[in-house]
Amino acid sequence: MKYDVIVIGSGPAGSKTAEQIAVRGFKVVLLEEHKAVGSPVHCAGLVTTRTLEHAQIRKEEIVLNEISGAIVHTPFGQQIILGGDKEYALVIDRQKFDLLLSNRAQDAGVDLLLETRVLSIEENDNGVSVRVMRKGQEMTILSSLVVRADGSKSMILHNADFGSMDDVILATGGEIVSKSLSQNMVEIFIGSDVAPGWFGWLIPAQDGVSRLGIGSPNPKISPKNLLGKLVDKYDHLRGAQFLKLQGGVIPIKLRKNITSSKSMLVGDVAGQVKSTSGGGIYTSLLAGEMAAEVAIDALINGDFSRKNLQHYEKKWKNKIGQQLLLGAALREILMKFSNHEIESFLNLFNSDEIRNITSVHGDIDFPTVLFSNLFTPKIMLGGIRNLPLRLWPRLILLLLQWQSATLRSKT
Repeated sequence: MKYDVIVIGSGPAGSKTAEQIAVRGFKVVLLEEHKAVGSPVHCAGLVTTRTLEHAQIRKEEIVLNEISGAIVHTPFGQQIILGGDKEYALVIDRQKFDLLLSNRAQDAGVDLLLETRVLSIEENDNGVSVRVMRKGQEMTILSSLVVRADGSKSMILHNADFGSMDDVILATGGEIVSKSLSQNMVEIFIGSDVAPGWFGWLIPAQDGVSRLGIGSPNPKISPKNLLGKLVDKYDHLRGAQFLKLQGGVIPIKLRKNITSSKSMLVGDVAGQVKSTSGGGIYTSLLAGEMAAEVAIDALINGDFSRKNLQHYEKKWKNKIGQQLLLGAALREILMKFSNHEIESFLNLFNSDEIRNITSVHGDIDFPTVLFSNLFTPKIMLGGIRNLPLRLWPRLILLLLQWQSATLRSKT
């Protein structure tokens, strides 16, 4: 079997990339290891209208609920309300979302092969050789270029070095009979005793059903144990009936390289995920669009060298790379906070000034925009008076660290 491009993985990144290339008349195959596109689901399915616009999917096709804000459960039992004044996010049917994108790729001429597990990828002078197992039969597919969108759990043998993916969140979550405090507010659970190094979440999806999950970067901690403790800790979750439950791996750091000669990585396998939230649908769609642009140029000019494909890396970094670098820096800063410090800083969100900034600049696709508007000398120094004296140096240090991270992300 011979194609111009092989795309591995039929999630948003893979389907978007495949569709964009096929529309230009090139022969593309999309490989999916499971029996159906979009299953199993390893995503909370929280996106913005901007994401649906990039996917070219109408709200009425996919949206289950609209979210207007968040209830943050602090380490010491407070409930801090953020937003509540407008639409901040949409809860979608994630499996249907993937199916719609995959169907559009097929309409553009992409061949979709289900139950096709990739065993190895070999780049050579003649192109790319991809060895697969399809419905119990081993076969080889050849192409000029391969685009990997095979997710964070990828175990594919590839004779190219993209760097390791060491920084990940081990998470578990699923659907429960609804226990949410508000049908239009997500809930965030924070604290070193609740989710060390990460957080828990509850997302009201539709009448009677919510999505509950939790994770941690510590491989010695069982996400299922954390989930059990979370359910036991909060009255409105205690005794929750689970309808679905699955595990997942969330990458929180970009790979060292996302291109090689004749190969590109897009989506979770590239680490193109927001470190602050674990969200990756919007970033994956952007990556798919940019990877497709560079792939089309390479196919037209017959140049599949890493030097040429690196234009994809440059496009990606210019578009959203700074956001991811700042997000990673923010997470590193906040991970060092004790529960008492987290509690004190979250109390700052009770002020009208900071609530107004949150309302104006809160954006789950670009979370660091909010913090760039919060971590200013005026806001931070103004907030000092609301904190214990012992935390004043900590607040000033936070401001200096953020300013330093901002400068580094621009270089």
